[in-house]
Amino acid sequence: MDSNEALATLDKFLHSKSLSYLQELVFCKSWEGSTYQEIANDAGYDFDYVREVGSSLWNLLSAEIGEKVTKKNIQSVLRRYKQEQETRANQLESENTGRSSDSQSPLVDWGEAIDVSNFYGHTDELKILKEWLGEDFCRMIAILGMGGMGKTALSIALAEEVYPNFDRTIWRLLRPNQSVADLLAALIGFLGNPGNQSNQGNQSNQNNQNNQAQTTPLPDALTDRISVLIECLRNRRCLIILDGAEAILAGGDRAGVYAEDLAGYGELFRRVAESQHQSCLILTSREQPQEFTLLEGAKVRSLFLKGLDPKAGQAIFEEKGEFTGSAAEWDFLINHYAGNPQLLKVIAATVQEFFGSNIALLVEQIKSDRWVFEGVRQLLDEHFARLSESEKKVLYWLTVTQTMPHLMQIEQEMVPASSRQELLSVLESLRRRSLIEKTTDGFSPYPILNEYVTQVLVEKVYEH
Repeated sequence: MDSNEALATLDKFLHSKSLSYLQELVFCKSWEGSTYQEIANDAGYDFDYVREVGSSLWNLLSAEIGEKVTKKNIQSVLRRYKQEQETRANQLESENTGRSSDSQSPLVDWGEAIDVSNFYGHTDELKILKEWLGEDFCRMIAILGMGGMGKTALSIALAEEVYPNFDRTIWRLLRPNQSVADLLAALIGFLGNPGNQSNQGNQSNQNNQNNQAQTTPLPDALTDRISVLIECLRNRRCLIILDGAEAILAGGDRAGVYAEDLAGYGELFRRVAESQHQSCLILTSREQPQEFTLLEGAKVRSLFLKGLDPKAGQAIFEEKGEFTGSAAEWDFLINHYAGNPQLLKVIAATVQEFFGSNIALLVEQIKSDRWVFEGVRQLLDEHFARLSESEKKVLYWLTVTQTMPHLMQIEQEMVPASSRQELLSVLESLRRRSLIEKTTDGFSPYPILNEYVTQVLVEKVYEH
């Protein structure tokens, strides 16, 4: 919802407490992402006065809503508060009328979804995903990107906005070696087994839905169990979000290959993508499962998540305190770490502790010497451990050349012509693992990955 819709929603919940003109202005501009300085400049007020009005506004909303509200988390808090209020209202109406809440209020099972009150940037990607769901009616979507890019947070923020458009929304974290059969049982149990007539109505709340005994047992055969899920997706408009799909993928080979005994996930994704239904399954993953390469089209889409822009990246630092630095230094630092929110949180803590909150000192250090922080190294170790030897070889070469070579240059300088097919396969695998990007200028790893790979190469030299 835009700022005007948000303000109208807020008015419903504030009852007799009306906001002043400036409070409404601060609320709307904050919702749109403006800083206090920008609000002060546009409205012609003193910066300190605008910040004081903002502080009193967030305190008022915190008291009314019952949880801490800040300039950074207002969007997430208000969406969640609106959801809770609407659910209570629908349940009360159902009790008064004796009608089923199932037909009036969407059910949501958040599982282990994290709090995304502090959701940074990715507004363009959020808009694209909402269009794919609401206008293009995609059946399957993959949100892809390097670890720490914000895939999980984006999936939850998306669900918080679109859940009213679905009858059922379920968010689940995928775990290593989790069987397809167990996952299907959990999904069907929440979405409603079509074989159970009692599931078609008269559940008064989500707990009744989850605890209701299944009168029709699920079939043992995987193909048949997937067919039951497809029926669920046809009977109701459902949104399924499966987070961390790299947990079911194997490392050491090509990207997108399933771990041993988990090939059934491939059949599940293929059936969901190809069957006629009104629902959508969303995956988040560090790697693109192979089905998406084969089925990509009008109903199956992949979104490779880019990093935060400098303004959104700077907001992560501001959450921890005040930092000093020029606009050019902020741009360099955010882009150097690929706008990766998780890495930027690590860097912000380091700058605060060791550089007196002055990012210029860290920028100078980075430019004069390759330096990979322990928190950054740990994340990249996880990615590197999943690579095949061929993929590592190509990354070593790309790092050493310090250029953005095209395919022909890589082929001429690195491998014999007979290996062209192998090289194409390796480059595609690295792209699907979100470790290199292809631009009009050629292929290139992210800058921070260059530093990491250089450090790995140096260590290999010292080992010998």
